[in-house]
Amino acid sequence: MAEAIRSVEGTLGPGRDAPCPCGSQLAAGNCHVAPSDGRWVTPSAEPLLTDKRTGYGHPACYANASSDCSGKLTSEHWLSKNVLMALAPITISGMPWQQGGQDTVGVNSLGSNVLCERHNEALSVLDEVAGQVFRVLRDFQADLRVDPDPHGPEFALFDGPTIERWLLKMFWGAVAARALSTSSGPITSIPPAIPLAELAEALFRGGTLPSGSGMFISHRQDLFHPKAEVDISGFAALDGAIREGVVSFGPVGFRFSFGPPVPEIRRRAVRHPRGILMGLTETPEATTRQKVLALGWPDGGGNPVTVTRQGNGIVAAGPSDF
Repeated sequence: MAEAIRSVEGTLGPGRDAPCPCGSQLAAGNCHVAPSDGRWVTPSAEPLLTDKRTGYGHPACYANASSDCSGKLTSEHWLSKNVLMALAPITISGMPWQQGGQDTVGVNSLGSNVLCERHNEALSVLDEVAGQVFRVLRDFQADLRVDPDPHGPEFALFDGPTIERWLLKMFWGAVAARALSTSSGPITSIPPAIPLAELAEALFRGGTLPSGSGMFISHRQDLFHPKAEVDISGFAALDGAIREGVVSFGPVGFRFSFGPPVPEIRRRAVRHPRGILMGLTETPEATTRQKVLALGWPDGGGNPVTVTRQGNGIVAAGPSDF
């Protein structure tokens, strides 16, 4: 884009009269900008399954509470295959077997037989979007580490509920695969207060998430990563039930809370932010180097999360008024 990215009527990204980033050739104000408040909007996410339920729950499928399984079990990449393909080779940390270290994994890694074929195939739409999101974040961070920026201001728009459902899929699958642990031991279950049938309905058939559950995004004092370095962690209650999962890519942390988040998370993360704004500290060129990953939400979304390049370009920071 030639013009600097800016805030217009509460919108992060090009103004109403600029071409919509979706490529429709329409002005943004006639396409993906809400006429009421100027925020970015995306089409409502379609349910992953819309046909008649099978009436069967495969005992080894983590979504079997839906009574909507097929008879064949398949290997499911809880950290999506599309993410692995988009970022390969990927460096991963935070797994229980790593004991604080890092490992480079390939596309065929991190798969477990925890889903039936029907549910596994339905999740491919979420995996594709997740791959696109991580590719955009990788490219944004790589550009902001160098001078001059090879691409200048950039903008990408994604559907927030789709990413939220992908996070649910990822951490539910990781729990089922026994891939997460804390210092107290392995994370082995979803909190008993959360009905698994309700989670499955939200993930596969467009239902509402249990009260308080959902996606938050936070910033970390961490590197802008030009490489594919991902950190995955889970937080659990004493009974080994997951409270929250976090997948961090550079300074950006995507968090999924199973139930209302603890106060500490509410203070330093934004629920359903309307975007992630990456850029420089306040310099004459700051407005021409901003990168925006915008998120559309049915309710407009919360405040954006901001991360900025400081000094030599390897430290990120965010606002303190979350």
